[in-house]
Amino acid sequence: MVGLIWRLTVAHDQQTLWWLKSHGAGVEVLEPVSWREHILLQAKEIAARG
Repeated sequence: MVGLIWRLTVAHDQQTLWWLKSHGAGVEVLEPVSWREHILLQAKEIAARG
């Protein structure tokens, strides 16, 4: 598996969070930790629906 780390400065707002989530499993958010935790929680909730 090949990975790429992008370091970006973006607005800390709902639109940016939505944009990140629109990439689905193709993106991993490292920071801010609050966004990382939010996305992980949503993924777990979706998986639990089964």
